[in-house]
Amino acid sequence: MDSIRRRINKHRESLYGHEYPPEWDHSQDVDSGGCLVTVAAGAEYDMVAARFGQDGFTSTITRIERVQNCNQWEEYVKRRNTVRGLNGGDANEALMIHGTSKTDPREIYANPLRGFSSNYSRDSCMYGRGVYFAYATSYSDNSYAHVLPSGERQLFVAKVTRGLVEQRSQSDTSIKVPAGNHNSVEGPVGSTRAIILYDVNQAYPAYLVTYRK
Repeated sequence: MDSIRRRINKHRESLYGHEYPPEWDHSQDVDSGGCLVTVAAGAEYDMVAARFGQDGFTSTITRIERVQNCNQWEEYVKRRNTVRGLNGGDANEALMIHGTSKTDPREIYANPLRGFSSNYSRDSCMYGRGVYFAYATSYSDNSYAHVLPSGERQLFVAKVTRGLVEQRSQSDTSIKVPAGNHNSVEGPVGSTRAIILYDVNQAYPAYLVTYRK
């Protein structure tokens, strides 16, 4: 079965021209939507954990799960390649933090058509109706972590294609899309800064981190 799924994924790669991340576990059934794969101790786990605590945020991580969603990944890679082509080969990709608050993260990672959505935002948000990603884990934890019945908390570590960033010094609820040839907006949120995307395919929910404070 594992070899069959590998051949299926290789066929998808040849059709769409999108190579899947080398760490993906092809024994998992990722064709019917997204799935979570537990990340074992090692370099990948350490990389995600380091990014999660990058701003000095302290927590006890109980598990890190990799999101494997073929459809979402293919759409993300297509958009990343477009942004890269518009910016001299630089997609300006970064790992950033996103919380879903009361929304079950499964609605993001398991959706076969799209992941992050501006439907959870509002026109009255600080930088308009977009999808917001924080540099600081502490910011997302304070206001947007998804809390499980066990008391554990969950946040996404997402791959974000920032491209050419429009820098803002203050909020502006009238923003519909970045100005000119910019691909994203960055502005202050509380004591830190966030990236706001108006094309949802510029982000992919790479990892779901479950933790305790």
